[in-house]
Formats: sequence, C-alpha cells, structure tokens
Amino acid sequence: MKKLFEKEKEGFMYRIRENTTEAYIKEGYERINDASMIAPILGDFLRKNKINTMSKLMRVSEKAWDKHMVVLKSDDFVFEMEEPIYNRYREEIDQILENNMKEAVNKYLSDGKTRILVNFTTSGLEYEKNEENKSEKISGLKELYISYTNPLDINLFKNIVLNVIGNDDASVSFLNSTDILLKSGNRSLVLDKSAYELTNDIIKEHKNLNKNM
Repeated sequence: MKKLFEKEKEGFMYRIRENTTEAYIKEGYERINDASMIAPILGDFLRKNKINTMSKLMRVSEKAWDKHMVVLKSDDFVFEMEEPIYNRYREEIDQILENNMKEAVNKYLSDGKTRILVNFTTSGLEYEKNEENKSEKISGLKELYISYTNPLDINLFKNIVLNVIGNDDASVSFLNSTDILLKSGNRSLVLDKSAYELTNDIIKEHKNLNKNM
C-alpha cells in the first residue's frame, strides 16, 4: 500500500479549468513525470489567454492540499501547476505577466482610480469593467498587485513611484486606516497601506542618490 501511495505521488500535478467556482471544485488534475512535457500545453494556454494574475499558494484545493502551486488566471480560464513546472518556465511566464501589467499601468494608472497592493503571493492586476451591450468592457485598472518576491514587480513599482517623485522632494503619509498618500510637488498617488515600507525605501534611496550626484 505504501509503494502504491508513493507511486501515486510521483510526477507533477497541473490542471486547466474554467475560472468558476464549479470548475474549481469538480475539475481533476493531470500528472506529468517531467516538467518539460508541459511546454506545448502551457504555450497554447499562454497564447490563447491574457494572464491577469499569478499567485504562489499552498492548498489550492483538496486534491493539491500539501503542494506548492502556482496559479495563472485570465478572465475565463485558470492554469494551476506545481511550482517545479513554473520554475522550468519562470522567465517566459514572468515576462508575459510583466508586459500585461505595464500595458495596464501605462493605459489606466493616470486615471487615479487604481489601488496598488504590495504582498508576498500575488503579481498582476484586476481591471475595472462595465457591462456594455451585454458584454463587459474594460473601463480602468482597479487593482495592481506587486509581489515582494518578484523582482520585475518591484522594479515596476519603483518606476511608478519615481515617476511621481520626479525631481522634487517626496513624502508618504497615512490618509486613513487603509490608504497612504505619496506626494511630490503637485503630483500624488494614493496607495494601499501595504505599500508603505516599500514606498519609503524608494524615497530614501532616491534622496541618497540625489545627494551623491
């Protein structure tokens, strides 16, 4: 029985499912023995779906209870994979998500309606959508997720903050129990309080660089 259990645990788990609660509960997992075997399946998924978020999680579902999983989400579909699969294709996945995040930031961040949340598990974004002619239309960027563990995220966030600072002095203060305000000259940016420490670090680094110039 022990050997049978160990054999069942061999390989890496993954599944592609619809982005619905029903599919989350019912959809089964596939197994592969080598992470490189997933290349055509993952490539096809990335071509057909625009990835909005990537999360690194434990206990994705009852069937992957004690697994380190990485979850890619688009509007319609989800790709769940064990972390060794993600690690095999990390560079390609991270680059695609970074491009999607930059596109959203460049297009919608200046609207001033985006909450930026700094966390340890999730990279990506959530669009603001309105229903128009029985279909959803993107109207803005609702949330931007910056992961401490993703250097590309940190670099993007740093560029956002430095763009607000410009050549002026900057300060960051609490607006209320959930928001902070980054202010520099006549420019400002409202952030979730989770971004307080990282924002302060960037401001300090910017001041030190200016002193040494």
